[in-house]
Amino acid sequence: MRKLRKVKLYYENNKLCNDCYHARRILNVVNSGNQDIDNLIKATHSKQLKYRLEWIPFKDFVDIKQIGSGGFSEIFTATWTKGTLNNLYVSKGKSNNFYNSENASSRNKNATVALKVLKDSSNINSGFLKELQNIVEIQPNSSVRKLVQCYGVSQDPNTNNYIFVMSYMSHGSLNQYLSSDFKNITWKMKINFLRDIVTGIKWIHENKIIHRDIHDGNILINYVKKSKSEYSESIVADLGFSRPAKENPKNSEIYGIMPYVAPEVFRKKQYTFSSDIYSIGMIMWELTSGRRPFCDREYDGNLALSICDGSRPVITEDTPIFWAILMQKCWCSEPSERPSISEIYKIISSYWNVDNIFLEAENKRQGLLKSGKFIVKHMHPHSKTHSKLLTPTIDSLLSSLHRFSMLGSVNFFQNIGSDSFNIIPEFFKDISNLNSISNQQISKKHPINFSLNEDNNEIKRRKVVNNELSSSQPYTLPITEAIDKIISLSDLYLNHNKLSIEAGKVLAESLYTNPTLNYLDLSSKRLCNGAGQAMAIALCNNNTLTNLNLGSNYLSDEAGIALAMSLSKNITLMCLNLKNNELGNKAGTVLAEALCKNTSLTNLDLSDNKLGAEALCENTTLTNLNLCGNDLGESVGKALAEALCKNTTLTDLNLRSNQLGKSAGEALAEALCKNTTLTNLNLGLNSLDESAGKALAEALCKNTTLTNLDLVNNELRESAGKALAEALCKNTMLTNLNLGLNRLGESAGKALAEALCTNTTLANLNLYNNSLGESAGKALAEALCKNTTLTNLDLSNNILGGLAGKALAEVLCKNTTLTNLDLSYNNLGESAGKALAEALRKNTTLTNLDLSKNKLGESAEKALAEALCENNI
Repeated sequence: MRKLRKVKLYYENNKLCNDCYHARRILNVVNSGNQDIDNLIKATHSKQLKYRLEWIPFKDFVDIKQIGSGGFSEIFTATWTKGTLNNLYVSKGKSNNFYNSENASSRNKNATVALKVLKDSSNINSGFLKELQNIVEIQPNSSVRKLVQCYGVSQDPNTNNYIFVMSYMSHGSLNQYLSSDFKNITWKMKINFLRDIVTGIKWIHENKIIHRDIHDGNILINYVKKSKSEYSESIVADLGFSRPAKENPKNSEIYGIMPYVAPEVFRKKQYTFSSDIYSIGMIMWELTSGRRPFCDREYDGNLALSICDGSRPVITEDTPIFWAILMQKCWCSEPSERPSISEIYKIISSYWNVDNIFLEAENKRQGLLKSGKFIVKHMHPHSKTHSKLLTPTIDSLLSSLHRFSMLGSVNFFQNIGSDSFNIIPEFFKDISNLNSISNQQISKKHPINFSLNEDNNEIKRRKVVNNELSSSQPYTLPITEAIDKIISLSDLYLNHNKLSIEAGKVLAESLYTNPTLNYLDLSSKRLCNGAGQAMAIALCNNNTLTNLNLGSNYLSDEAGIALAMSLSKNITLMCLNLKNNELGNKAGTVLAEALCKNTSLTNLDLSDNKLGAEALCENTTLTNLNLCGNDLGESVGKALAEALCKNTTLTDLNLRSNQLGKSAGEALAEALCKNTTLTNLNLGLNSLDESAGKALAEALCKNTTLTNLDLVNNELRESAGKALAEALCKNTMLTNLNLGLNRLGESAGKALAEALCTNTTLANLNLYNNSLGESAGKALAEALCKNTTLTNLDLSNNILGGLAGKALAEVLCKNTTLTNLDLSYNNLGESAGKALAEALRKNTTLTNLDLSKNKLGESAEKALAEALCENNI
């Protein structure tokens, strides 16, 4: 061999190699005790890799601390005394086995690393080897590819569990980062995070690997500080469930967190690259909202059914249009219609530097933060979960997905993509009497399933025979003929489909002839004006339809006016949903006139439009009216108040988020003194101010029907808070009152506490984020000793402190009515935490107690855990 010239290479053992020109690397002996592991590690030594894997003795780790735990692993931080190798790479154009001498260097000693300890892995299993194999496959340039870097493998000598030694991410998981710092995460940061995530998944997909478990716990956030810049980046982690795309899917278990799992997986279809894309859609939504999808629901079979049925999270108001469109494409129910990871990357890159889009979105976001719209007050405890085995849940769902509970109600959840669908002829033979058959009889006689055929978008009839599915051949049938032939159909759900305008018109025409249909759901169809106008004409002649959902269809004024005019003639429609349709002032005015003539409509949802209508309460039949998010403004608010003085039917009115202002608030208060039917009124987020708050308090002293009042985020402040407290002493009807985010302060808090001592009707009181302070907290605790009706109390984020916490703990030992208490974000401290733990041992009624973010300390948390074991909360 040639001798080394000019440059000497140093390696981890500090020995020099002088035997060759560019020098073969001197390798440590890999001796893990397992041949499979040794071979995989050695494979990285012979490849042209920027990094290589090592077998790392456990004794090289010190200062080991646990920082997290998942369903299948525990995460620790540690100091690796020997340290990581500095980057070594092969000079361009050289042999794979030779390294550029000018870039070789020693180790970064005492490096902070993350240890991923795989639970129950002492006996090496295929899952561990699969993950190690995946790491070997995608390790090259992992930092550039936005994938978590793996330095090597180790083993805990006490448990024999295997360990992946990974790069440490300073900000934890995306879930943790969003939970702790969402208000400071700008839209520019969000697009950067998304680009990083897509970069990582793109590299995985390019290596023909499907991740299969993308969720907020497997996206890590790292803080990077360089000489000229500081920024945070997102890194894709955890390839434990990843599999090659060509691998046989049979007998493969399904793992994950339910909202991130694609609907086809719930139907036991094969994992594909598109399944990962669905998960990315959910991550995109989480970046916009700061919380997990469906966090207010239990992650159970019912949620899986909802997801299969097309249910998706509500898009936040600050989301840029391009982001919303891309996100909806990603979470589309039909896998073939989702974009590829390369397409997503191109779209994101094209918008990445369009700063004006993100500046506009950021301004909207700041407004939403101030209004409290991002605040989630009811997070289901079972939504705080990690990856787990979902196969049992999915198996139990299949029987539900393969049967209808009522064949008089047909739901084609996102299966229809054209003007016709495929349905078999014999389906119609026995259907005329199905509405009279009980559910149990149906399940025995007609175990029918409408499911999507992946190849032809066909909806087929399937019979369950000895637990095997067999299907008869379908034929194509136009929608109008199908509805005409199913002569006993009463309910038809076509929400979240891709019907063309022509299909919408055909459906409208079918309303002339179908004699039984009473419920039609066409929400989220983008029917546009033509179909909307056709539907309006049909309503003039139809005499059976009672419920029509046209929400989120971009109908605009023309279709809105046509529908309004049809209401003047229709005599059967009772419920009409027109939310989120860009209906403007003209449509609002015509609707107002139509409602004066209509004699059947009882429920009307016009939320999230741009109506500005002034006479919607002149109708004599309407009982429920939703005008939330219409920017009605002060003058329209006053007109509505005047109408309420005369109206004798309306029981529910939602005026949330309409910029009503002080004078409209005062006018509505005056109307409440005269109105004798309204039971539910939502005036949240309307900038009512103190004077309107006082006027509403005075109205509560006179009103005898109102049971629910929402005044959240209205800048009511101290004087209005005191006035409302005084009103509660006199009012004998109100059961639910929301005063959250109103800056009430300490003295108003004390006044409300005093009112609770005498009030005998209030069951739910929300006082979150009002800066009540310690003394008000203690006063409220004392009030709970005397109050006998309150069941739900929210005192979160009120700076209560330890003494108030102890006082509330003492009360819980005596109170026998309270079932839900929120004390989160109150800095209660350790001693209050222990006192609350002791109280839980004695309390017999409390079912929900939120103590998150209170710096309770380890001993208090332990005491609470022990108390929960004794108390059946």
